[in-house]
Amino acid sequence: METVFFIALFGIGVAFGSFINVLSLRYRPERGVFTRASIGGRSRCDGCKRTLKWYELIPLLSFFVQKGRCKNCNKELTFQYPIIELFSGIIVLGVPIFLNNFFSVSQTLFSNFLLSGWYYGIISLWVIVFLTFLLISLIDMKHFIIPDELSGFIGMCGIIIIIIVSFHINDLPQFSTSFVKNYSLLFSPFQNIFVNHIMGAVISGAFFLILNILTKGRGMGFGDVKLAFVIGLLFGWADSILIILLSFIVGGLWGLYLIFSKRKKMKDRVPFGPFLILGCLIVFLFGPLILNGYFNLFGL
Repeated sequence: METVFFIALFGIGVAFGSFINVLSLRYRPERGVFTRASIGGRSRCDGCKRTLKWYELIPLLSFFVQKGRCKNCNKELTFQYPIIELFSGIIVLGVPIFLNNFFSVSQTLFSNFLLSGWYYGIISLWVIVFLTFLLISLIDMKHFIIPDELSGFIGMCGIIIIIIVSFHINDLPQFSTSFVKNYSLLFSPFQNIFVNHIMGAVISGAFFLILNILTKGRGMGFGDVKLAFVIGLLFGWADSILIILLSFIVGGLWGLYLIFSKRKKMKDRVPFGPFLILGCLIVFLFGPLILNGYFNLFGL
């Protein structure tokens, strides 16, 4: 029975991935993400403009059955379709499994229906957050823009998560309000959940704002400032330190690769939002392991 539940979760995630693909591919900077132009209307082939049939829109399956091409004009389809659908399926399935382990929930996912509604609320919000992160990354990589409505939506999810956790903090294992767990004591003097998350937002946003001013918007866009602000609010101060550090390390290494491979020049733009989001994912999954490895490496 649990296998069926896992398959159902993955299937729901894949369907969400199809919707994310639609939003990212139809997005234009001059209009919003959730406008009628982005959401409404039937899907069409970019080549022949033919309205696609329902069986050509089955997530994952249709792409491979059609061998990655339009059945009518034989135009090659972007691999973004199956990749994002797969990632979305992994998010919707993987985030609940990870959080069950993180919060030390001993029951299986299927039997967890017996748990309180607030717990499912936290899980659902984190799934939504990472699906939104995926959409932000796609838009930023294509347009060098992080839509305000998506950053605002992340911030709203963060506020709701903080409120839910604050009411049930005694029901959660020790140190489970931070994804670096007990290491949060080393990084942050703020143990009050509200102060911790507000300081995370303020300091993260201020740091990126300074970078934006110093580089006159060329090195760090204002969209990155707003995204850093809501990430600080969502994760809290202790987690944000590691997120920012990792995002610069990964972003710097990727930039060097692009330069040495002659795909980019020093003055070319590289979207930073995806690296911030990758930092969030790494800390979310591996925060304590990374810090434990670091301190063990230096014998601390």
